[in-house]
Amino acid sequence: MKSSFQYLIIGALFCLPISCDKEPCELSKKYEFEGEWLWVKTTADWAPTVTPEILGHSMSLVIDSIHYTSYLNDSITAQYSYEYEELENEFGNIEEYITLETGHKFLVTIDPMHLILSETVIDSLVWYYIRK
Repeated sequence: MKSSFQYLIIGALFCLPISCDKEPCELSKKYEFEGEWLWVKTTADWAPTVTPEILGHSMSLVIDSIHYTSYLNDSITAQYSYEYEELENEFGNIEEYITLETGHKFLVTIDPMHLILSETVIDSLVWYYIRK
């Protein structure tokens, strides 16, 4: 039996509108988070951890120089343009953020093989990915 948290994750993926940008692409800086990512788990302080095995679905993410595209079982569920920014936190450290055209903002934590996207609201979801 799936928990309401699992339905929230699936619902969020299917309820996001798909947007297609037909304008010419401009070349931009290659960010370390660009690439193809396979979803591993999603956590929140207020809910159990959700994984592909629990949901019975695979999810992935492709980020290029202008688009953030999410997939469920190899079908596009959403595609957004995004903006990248670096902000200094209260300790003087630089943090990386991406903000989707919807206004949804993620703190980006990255190493060569792992991507963590943390929503920037209280009690938010944290999405964990590995590079494909």
